[in-house]
Amino acid sequence: MSPLVKQLEEAALQLPSTDRADLALSLLRSLEARSSQEHERLWVEEAQHRWQEIEGSEVETRHFDEVLAEIRATLP
Repeated sequence: MSPLVKQLEEAALQLPSTDRADLALSLLRSLEARSSQEHERLWVEEAQHRWQEIEGSEVETRHFDEVLAEIRATLP
């Protein structure tokens, strides 16, 4: 850990817990930042992967109405 990062960590640990949580969330979001093109590419890859699983009978598919009825049956 560089001296600057250590100094930032020590300062951050002095913050109130809500401020530390906000800072942590901001830092995590900065690691996840992707362009809209990257998001689209990842969703296309995921959709293709799921379609291959369906076509290859690797996953069980169910009708939406059946799943919805099952969910409703579990609600109070």
